[in-house]
Amino acid sequence: NFTSVSSEDSAEALEVNITLQEIVSVISTLPNNKAPGPDGFSVEFFKVFSSKLSPLLLRMLNHSKQAARLPPTLYRANISLIPKPGRDPEVVTSYRPISLLPLETKILGKILANRLKKHICLIIHPDQTGFMPGRHMFFNLRRLFNILYSNHSKESIVVSLDAQRAFDQVEWPYMMYVLKKFGFGPLFTDWIEIIYSHPTASVITNQNISRPFAIHRGTRQGCPLSPFLFS
Repeated sequence: NFTSVSSEDSAEALEVNITLQEIVSVISTLPNNKAPGPDGFSVEFFKVFSSKLSPLLLRMLNHSKQAARLPPTLYRANISLIPKPGRDPEVVTSYRPISLLPLETKILGKILANRLKKHICLIIHPDQTGFMPGRHMFFNLRRLFNILYSNHSKESIVVSLDAQRAFDQVEWPYMMYVLKKFGFGPLFTDWIEIIYSHPTASVITNQNISRPFAIHRGTRQGCPLSPFLFS
């Protein structure tokens, strides 16, 4: 059963233009000492020059909304390969890929995530605790234990499933269908379509950067919005 976001008071809050205060607030809360994206600009740089950069970012986002796409450089990501301890370095799966996005893209994602997380618990079933503000996996474990301890009259089976590369398997048309099914308005869904319209990535190996290649599915690693979209 789908609980439409439009049936809650949250619909209007998600359908407003991005404000200068949102940009300033997000920049101030970003964690320091993080690797920069392809453009090389760090969080610390944005914090020092926030008063000058924030109005420029707002103008860029407003233009991107009207043009229905971001500047080409904001779709790029660099993938850094982190070796897993004790694994064969000649095997691809021995490396953990870390996606480094432009900070401007992360700021946009964080603004949308901040809006969404205030309302997402109203439409996601209480049984789902992953990535839900105020919910914890312990709630599911406690419920499972209660069922096992109280269910003396029936034989039961506990099934544990793990979706391999779950974040990478999300199909964008289906994701957009679900958002609209939940009743998200055109402004919010347009931003999601803009973010996912032309993403590319390059792989960093031995201090060399590969040619960019197109990405056609999966939530964007490193984007603050991705966990909520996956949910």
